[in-house]
Amino acid sequence: MEREKIVQMFSDIMHKSDGIEGLFAENIESDIIFNTISMISEDAPLTKVQLDQILMLNYTKGMSNDFFNYYWISIPSKHFYDVKKVEGYSEKYIDKKNIESLKQLKWGFYRLFIDLLFAFGNINMGYEKICDYNNEQLVEFYEQFVFNNEKFRNRSKTIKFETIDENDKYLISEMACKTLAVKYSDQTELEKFIREKYKKYILKHKKIPDLRTLIQENDSSGSQFEQMSLFVTEEEHSKEIKSEDEISNICGALSKRFDNAKKAADKNTKLYLSLINDLDVYVATSMRTKNDFINMSRFCKDVFTDNSLKKYQLRYFDPTISSTNSHEDKGLIECLMVKSAKVLIYNSDSKESYGKDVEAAMALSSGKPVIFYCNEQKKMDFYRDVHPLSRLINMKNGVAGGTIVCSSKQEVIDILHKLFSDDMEYTVEQKKNHSGYYLLKEKTTGSVVRVQTNDKLISSSFWNYYDTLVKIKN
Repeated sequence: MEREKIVQMFSDIMHKSDGIEGLFAENIESDIIFNTISMISEDAPLTKVQLDQILMLNYTKGMSNDFFNYYWISIPSKHFYDVKKVEGYSEKYIDKKNIESLKQLKWGFYRLFIDLLFAFGNINMGYEKICDYNNEQLVEFYEQFVFNNEKFRNRSKTIKFETIDENDKYLISEMACKTLAVKYSDQTELEKFIREKYKKYILKHKKIPDLRTLIQENDSSGSQFEQMSLFVTEEEHSKEIKSEDEISNICGALSKRFDNAKKAADKNTKLYLSLINDLDVYVATSMRTKNDFINMSRFCKDVFTDNSLKKYQLRYFDPTISSTNSHEDKGLIECLMVKSAKVLIYNSDSKESYGKDVEAAMALSSGKPVIFYCNEQKKMDFYRDVHPLSRLINMKNGVAGGTIVCSSKQEVIDILHKLFSDDMEYTVEQKKNHSGYYLLKEKTTGSVVRVQTNDKLISSSFWNYYDTLVKIKN
């Protein structure tokens, strides 16, 4: 094959550079390299030794026999994605001794680039660190990214969480707890307030009101009665208030609903803490209104009870069934759950929130997969391409990671299924008009999950700093 065709074939993953990033790029002048690989065929396969020679000619160290076998002529027993779905795969490659086609050669490099970007955030640097690994070391190294391991598959049942009626979940909101547990704890005061409102209405309008009419009546005393519109049921809204005794019944029913919901939510928080070593998914959201609670509850139900996820028995944090008694405790518990969870889902809801932004940042900077769910196109584009939290580095190793932005509940379900079955699909791209600026993308959503800059000063400063940290720790 002609030099230009070979360069074109590898141009999506290689560029003018030293190391494996530039093996078959147009700046390579060595006829030895191109003459060797242009002759690859079943009758004249590329051997491991010949590939090492090509690497050396481009100032790059060779690889171990197991490394060669792992990437070009075998399928690993377990990996964090299905390597057979990588572009260019064919069954013909497997269990051969050598590389018998340019397509096979590229398939191996494509796999390698995905792995190195994902694990190290830098292709050449990552290669230097693991190219002499044997098969056992490679399997052990990549196992840290595998979800569906033996422990996960053989998990047992957990203690069942307390259920809370969908319409009562708002009663455990921070505002509701403050209002009902403190301001409205004295039922005589609450009844007195509503009775006064009721009497004024009767005198003014000479007719029997329903609760909704009372709530909508202009009232300078303000927020206390407005709160009632959020806490009572739809049935109670439309109920006619024929006597002051009915006010007592409404207040008593509200108090009972609040007590039951709060007790259940407090118990669920204890159960979440007892599951801290086995938490799979943390759901980050900001819920201010009753509709927020209802929508969030339905989101969790729709996603985690989907048939495709049932087999995983996912342990997930549902924020609509858990409560604490203070801001400080809430922050501590949520930080702990973000730390322990394997995956975080960021539900964009209707409003931005400092709290859920921080939680997403914590997860990203810990190297965890973060799923952003947003069903509005403009906001989705913002989260995927603009939002400052869509790209953060793993503070432990410096790898730059990004969020997986989903536009529907079904996409969220699909990504969770792919993650927990180790069936993710990734593509390698170079940023347009920026050769050597690598983007590792999740295939379903097109989201960037890893980044390698082509700015030499940034890269040098970055990795010199992190390598120094690693040496100090060791």
